[in-house]
Amino acid sequence: MVEKRKTPWWAFILALIILMILSYFGCGLLKLDGVTMSNYQ
Repeated sequence: MVEKRKTPWWAFILALIILMILSYFGCGLLKLDGVTMSNYQ
């Protein structure tokens, strides 16, 4: 029998895409002039 509570595959794919977009913008911000990790602290 198949459990009804199993997480659908599209949820994992959607989470992966969101993480990729966030990491892309995060790396893009670090490449800008005057933006360093010390500014966030």
